[in-house]
Amino acid sequence: MSALATEGRSIRLQKLFLDFPVQRFRSKVLPPRREQLATDNSSDVTVPSVVPAIKQDSISEIIKNEQRDVRIEVGEGEDTRTFMVHSKVLMGKAEYFEKAFSNRWVRIEDGVKVFKKKFITPAAFEVIIDYFYENKISPNNLSSEATMALLLSADEMCLPILHEIQVCLIKLHSDYLNSQFAYIYSISRDREEFALIQDYCHRTIKVTPEVVFTSNDFMDTEEDVIIEALNARNYVFDEGKVWDMVLDWGINQMLAIMEDEDGEEGGVSINIKRNTVNTFSPRHQIQHWTLHHFSMLSSILSRILPHFRYGEFSKKDFMSKVYPFKQIFPYSMIQDIMGNYKYPQYIPRMPSARPRLLLSDMHLSWLSHTIASETEIDQAQLDSYRTYPRKARHHFRLLLRGTRDGFSSRTFHYRCDERGPTLTLVKPYGTNDIIGGYVSISWLSDCKYHAADSSFLFSIKNERLTLSRNKLSERVMWASLTCGPSFGDEELHLWRDKSTQAFAKCSNKNTVFEKSIGMNGVFAVEEYEVLGLSKLW
Repeated sequence: MSALATEGRSIRLQKLFLDFPVQRFRSKVLPPRREQLATDNSSDVTVPSVVPAIKQDSISEIIKNEQRDVRIEVGEGEDTRTFMVHSKVLMGKAEYFEKAFSNRWVRIEDGVKVFKKKFITPAAFEVIIDYFYENKISPNNLSSEATMALLLSADEMCLPILHEIQVCLIKLHSDYLNSQFAYIYSISRDREEFALIQDYCHRTIKVTPEVVFTSNDFMDTEEDVIIEALNARNYVFDEGKVWDMVLDWGINQMLAIMEDEDGEEGGVSINIKRNTVNTFSPRHQIQHWTLHHFSMLSSILSRILPHFRYGEFSKKDFMSKVYPFKQIFPYSMIQDIMGNYKYPQYIPRMPSARPRLLLSDMHLSWLSHTIASETEIDQAQLDSYRTYPRKARHHFRLLLRGTRDGFSSRTFHYRCDERGPTLTLVKPYGTNDIIGGYVSISWLSDCKYHAADSSFLFSIKNERLTLSRNKLSERVMWASLTCGPSFGDEELHLWRDKSTQAFAKCSNKNTVFEKSIGMNGVFAVEEYEVLGLSKLW
């Protein structure tokens, strides 16, 4: 994390369990079976704990013959409750209490030891009492916040029930975990005891990274988490919206630093409190910023900026949201970004973040191998959307995305004509299938058929690749301004009607290509992309 981002980071973590300074112990118990979470499909997570240090018969004898000599006052405000318990039971179940009872912070009243645990609800603490006396836990009926407090209190007391509570949180309270993602990630990071929560967080970032940006505490998110979420393959958020959120995050860090300096920098005061950026953000006051403000923000966001897909911003979003902050970018980087918007044929000189595509890396690798085998391009030269390694001579580049650039034929020809070999990807509406085609020459707009050796159609359905090579190369490509990419005798043909809806047509004529790719007739298009195969050197 950059130095300024570290200084400005202000995670609002509640100290839910540190009522007094007690040395922590960690019981020597076998680690829980992590596969239990994956195999247990029931919603009931009431499970027996590990073998206790004190036998159940002994607990029964203590209850029968001895006085309750510990008073634990739980909760705060109107939600409070007092529990009278046996010190021998507590010490027999948790080494924590052996240390706590010898600590001068414990208050003695009329021979009774008095504890105060205000950061846990009475309902949650009752679950712990059940564990002490009956050796079982049943947190199913607790609220999300109470279950979280239960986990932290059980961890403080070194109770061997953390696994069961984490299972409950993940199964029954995932919405809460997602809404407080920055907090949950922070308390579980690098903690072996919270292994299940750790796994949940890492899986969430990988599978549904939008959770990071929609969490209620996004402003407290760690820099590395933002970068990991931006790099996720199946990221589905609008790039412009994420830019706004990350920019606000950076400004929030900057304001934290400025607060320490009494809100004064460079003779200009930005009188806005932290964590109010969503309603009234300093980015709307950019005309008042000094060079020092831009320098601070540039330092805070320096590691994050390269991970945006600037080519996926609409021109309107880029000019209104990104360009006003051009001073936070290195000069060469902003020149590359601007070149992409001014000139569709522009090839950036610097490595850039990999665009999010319809195809997974595996599927793109399949097609890369096919293109390599059909042409003179060596497979090792295909970069497959990685950043540019020095030895790579070719790479795929996103030329057009329908939902970003539009589905009109004019847009297609403006962005894709005379760009060399291209790979077209089409996602039919309402399916997870991908169909498309590769042509080894440039698209044109001259209303003619063109020959293109080494071209093919394909479909990917249920993780299976179907390939259809051309058998009549003279009619592989129909080039006309009245339609989008068109392969063969309408064996794959894209256009848009008078509405904004795009359509495609596939025929089973098999005039130009060997076989059908699994679609027939007219169907709506949810998304399509055209990737250019560019030569780097």
